[in-house]
Amino acid sequence: VKGNRLRGVQVPVSGAIKRLDFSHNELQQLNYDTIKVLDNVQELDLSYNQIHTIPLCLGSRTALTVLRLGYNKLQQLEFLEQDKRRVGGTPSSPRGKGPRGLAALHTLEVPCNHLATLPDALAHLECLTRLDAHGNELTSLPARLADSHVLRELLVADNQLSQLPPGMGDVTSLQLLHIGANCDLSVQKVPAAIRHAIVGTVPSNSAMAISPPDRPLTEPAYP
Repeated sequence: VKGNRLRGVQVPVSGAIKRLDFSHNELQQLNYDTIKVLDNVQELDLSYNQIHTIPLCLGSRTALTVLRLGYNKLQQLEFLEQDKRRVGGTPSSPRGKGPRGLAALHTLEVPCNHLATLPDALAHLECLTRLDAHGNELTSLPARLADSHVLRELLVADNQLSQLPPGMGDVTSLQLLHIGANCDLSVQKVPAAIRHAIVGTVPSNSAMAISPPDRPLTEPAYP
């Protein structure tokens, strides 16, 4: 259903569906009836639409591993915040009482929206290895992002960042860090322990520039 100029979503109810691609359409919103049949979907691509908000119940899907929401009109990601989620009027599975929402999510892509902040709830995504939030309006990143032990790719170029969260140097799993085109984020502000992960061009404030490694930037997963 990719690239069909769809303005509404008709999801076939089938437990066999593992991947849904609604990218490159004209969707403006999703409703609860759409989301509630996605229990077994592992990859959901809603990129390149005109979506303003995502239903809170999306955050309760436990099978999702890849979620692509780039190139929309999102201003916030409330569906990631567990305390705000409701499914059928009840909170999503509390800790210790079944799988947490988005417990399997390893790839979250939200580039080129209108996000000014990312929720602290990102820290609860314990499997998250790739976070792409480039091309937004971010002035800071969640402090608890530095608690991650599995994050490998962080793409936050072309925002308004002036620093990374304290403790980011402890994220030794990081293999790719794209931070170019921010307002005042230089190489010197990147902890030495993760400078090896930098890709792209990053300004240096010292007389002797620190050159990032010569390595290609991982291409976004969008066609």
